[in-house]
Amino acid sequence: MLENEYSIEKYLKIEQPFQEKTLNSFECICLDIDTFKHIVEKKENSHKIMRALQTHSIPLIVFSKERSRDLESEMLRSGAFDFITFPINLKCAIARIDKSIQYREHEMLLKEIAKIRSYEVERLQINFVRLLNLVEENKGSETMSHLKRLQNYCVIIGKSLRKEKRYRKIISDRFFKYIYALAPMHDIGTVTLPESIVLKYASGNINSTEYEVYKNHARKGGEIIDQISEGIEDNFFLDIAYELAQSHQEYWTGVGYPDVLVGDEIPLSAQLLRISEDYNVMVQKDAYRSHNNNRITKTHKEAVDYIISQKNILYSPELVEAFLSVEEVIEKIT
Repeated sequence: MLENEYSIEKYLKIEQPFQEKTLNSFECICLDIDTFKHIVEKKENSHKIMRALQTHSIPLIVFSKERSRDLESEMLRSGAFDFITFPINLKCAIARIDKSIQYREHEMLLKEIAKIRSYEVERLQINFVRLLNLVEENKGSETMSHLKRLQNYCVIIGKSLRKEKRYRKIISDRFFKYIYALAPMHDIGTVTLPESIVLKYASGNINSTEYEVYKNHARKGGEIIDQISEGIEDNFFLDIAYELAQSHQEYWTGVGYPDVLVGDEIPLSAQLLRISEDYNVMVQKDAYRSHNNNRITKTHKEAVDYIISQKNILYSPELVEAFLSVEEVIEKIT
């Protein structure tokens, strides 16, 4: 009946094992209702077939002599794309088969676009990290050691924090992967500031007017990430990059900058970076701000005591508890 319109080949044979490898050569699969029911009843095989049809975007049309809205509804819920009953109106059947084939072509096109976009975004991420690494490498080996510790602290404290029920959905493996990769670039906004201001801040010889200029680095960092991510939507990698650059100077009770965020308004990635960097700066006497003669290096215990004293002031209570649960591990890598 349809041979004059389509190239037809018998494919699904009940008595033979299902083979997915040749499935992609079909634009549409048509089954009589008895065959479809038989496949559905063989649950393990059914799941394989339905999953394969979905993977390859192949519509499945069920033909039946029985007219019933309940039956049609059941077939569609079971995975059929369309349901056609006898006697068949040839023109109508051809139109519906054509529509199913157009659906497949549309779905395949969307998948190809998604693959291209995924590849482009992946390349963007790789090149982005390479660019940031080049910027950070120019800061010297001691500063690089500081940044490496910062990466490790963020992940260690984050894994401890993930034990809290309310953070389990937020803190994923992908979250750790990205915060580790992006933590070193949190100060990227400083590249927009006069070098004299940055050097004065590092040395501790900065006055109040100059400090207000320096504080612009956080907002400038956010703007840089915004420019990089223009035209790219729903990208978790760039979201984390923006949070770290824009909000890494925010504190729990709204005493930070640039947006004076309070509590959970502060992105979790930025909270982790803030407590990690504060601890690291307190205990390390290296080239990172080493010219600041006003800064006195603290012992690990002194730094821990300070962080405890700032619970629910600079840091969230849960964040401090997460830090305390791994402070011995952190001390070993300091």
